[in-house]
Amino acid sequence: MATGATEFIDKTIADGVFSPDIWSKQVLRATESNLVIAGSVNRGFEDDASVGKTVKVASIGNLAARAKGENNAITYETVAETATTITLNIWSYAAVGIEDIVKVQSIVDVQNEYQKKLGYAVSKDIDTKLATDFAGFSQTVGTLGTAVYRTQLDDGLPEDVPAGAAEVEVWHPYLRATENRVRRSINIASAAGSEAFQVRLRPPPDRGHNY
Repeated sequence: MATGATEFIDKTIADGVFSPDIWSKQVLRATESNLVIAGSVNRGFEDDASVGKTVKVASIGNLAARAKGENNAITYETVAETATTITLNIWSYAAVGIEDIVKVQSIVDVQNEYQKKLGYAVSKDIDTKLATDFAGFSQTVGTLGTAVYRTQLDDGLPEDVPAGAAEVEVWHPYLRATENRVRRSINIASAAGSEAFQVRLRPPPDRGHNY
């Protein structure tokens, strides 16, 4: 039986000398948002944007068909196309510095972990900037970041369209469809008629957490 304070190893001594703090090889990664908008826009001009400060894209308009009578002269279209200018004036980056000795001694592969977070930071910035452009759209349905409901989609469809066959296209960042886009051929009996179809939506993205 011990009778003095120094005759046995108590918990205080063990914690300070013999019981180490063990660092896990696992890490708690901050939750990341689902990035959906950048994958749904036209990025076909990125190769042209490798040099220069603007990219000019020519437009090609539709032509009208005309009836051709016997021995009648052909009337040619008046073509007046315009160009769309894409200005290259937005730059974003993410950076983190890691000492060589940290990479050698750390139990966690910090370079690999932060490489993923660097890519995510820039990707989220692109998605966020594209989301702000929605405010300038001539026609919108619902609120960004909030699930769209059937009644809102109905409100977003055009009214009083001419009778006959038509092609309807619906786009939403959370649509369960290729490129978040649904195309449907419909046939309306009269200008006052209507036709409805249903779409499925993904849940809104997680907005992320900071640890």
